[in-house]
Amino acid sequence: MQILTVDNPKFNLNLALRYLTAGLSLSPADSSGRSVCPPKTCTFCKDECLNSAGRGIFQRVQDARIRRTNLFFDKPKEFWHLIQKDIDTALNNRKGLKVCIRMNVLSDLPWERIKVHGTKKSIMELYPHVQFYDYTKVPKRVVPDNYHLTFSLSADNDREAMEEVYEYGRNLSVVTWKRPRKFYGITTVDGDKHDLTFLRPYPRVLALKPKGAMKNNTNGFVRGKQ
Repeated sequence: MQILTVDNPKFNLNLALRYLTAGLSLSPADSSGRSVCPPKTCTFCKDECLNSAGRGIFQRVQDARIRRTNLFFDKPKEFWHLIQKDIDTALNNRKGLKVCIRMNVLSDLPWERIKVHGTKKSIMELYPHVQFYDYTKVPKRVVPDNYHLTFSLSADNDREAMEEVYEYGRNLSVVTWKRPRKFYGITTVDGDKHDLTFLRPYPRVLALKPKGAMKNNTNGFVRGKQ
């Protein structure tokens, strides 16, 4: 059973920059019956989650995400064995590419605090020479040097976002109908051009186009006017 996915449209864009990307797609929020996103952060984006975008419209894809989520909670030994197997496979078959891992494609778990089964280390600590990265709506996270976080704007976390920029040195991402030249005085870049957030200069705002159910958003999560 493969846990990490490499065949993802956005991950494929990273190949042009010589990066092989593998990501973990769990069933988001509490859609599996288990919560993999802090409830507070789901208030404005649960219904607009990327879970419904792209191949997420297929039931087999949804079922696979639920199976991975249940494996994480019910069989951590097997889960972590497969995660490490997939990372090792990527490293052994990269064909000159750099490997990077995104653990929260659809979730927002604090992987820096979760220990790999049978060890006292996080997955980042076990692979110190591999670049990990994620988007998060959870503020004030302290992470290893090889784990890069971009803070995601919701409809009501602007103040926290500014603290993340100026106190934690993080870039922001915002879902917006039209990309402004600047956002809160910070230069914007096309966040859909590639997914390698750790290569973006600081400070920047990554402007992302609405996808999937986001296109129907009316609660302020998607910024700007259509």
